[in-house]
Amino acid sequence: MAKPKLSEEHERLLDEANELGVDTTGYTDPKAKLDQLREQIARRTSEIAREAAAKERMAAAMGGQAEEDEFSGFDEAAGATRGVLVRIVEWSEWIPVKLSPHLKGLSVANGVTGFEAGEHEKVVSIESMDTNRRKRVPLDDGDGHIEYSLHVMKAILANNVSTELLSQMIDLQGGDREGQQPSGQIVMPDAVKPNRAARRRRS
Repeated sequence: MAKPKLSEEHERLLDEANELGVDTTGYTDPKAKLDQLREQIARRTSEIAREAAAKERMAAAMGGQAEEDEFSGFDEAAGATRGVLVRIVEWSEWIPVKLSPHLKGLSVANGVTGFEAGEHEKVVSIESMDTNRRKRVPLDDGDGHIEYSLHVMKAILANNVSTELLSQMIDLQGGDREGQQPSGQIVMPDAVKPNRAARRRRS
């Protein structure tokens, strides 16, 4: 028995899907329902239109020079590229600590902290450092206390954005602008105390 042929509309939709890079698995059967294939073609067409409009806006922002003209060598190797917005978050938190059962004098942390991230941000890394600053908080019933250690945390997050938006946000941050030269000394004001010799001279 001869296999039923595809209708002209069916063949046209398959050809269009193949040109757009839409997966046609399951749609080559003459009895396949084509509504979902039409939706996928429409979505892909809309994506291509948005990408073309974005390139036109970028070219206009660059004074008429197309993005592929400036980054042609890089794009040839890497394909379509986007900016990667990296956000650095630092904070401190008092974390409960207790003595290690294996080594006297070694305190180990067991507590929680956190920060707020954007919906599409991905956490790249989280680091923690114990400052060795301690405090004891009495229990509510007065029987004993909990010891806390001040920890400093650092999180690095990344998110894909347009290259234009990336440069705009870095510029708004202001760190690359000309201004007062850095002092070359980075200190934590609350943690720096004069040494013994300095205290003797001052007194």
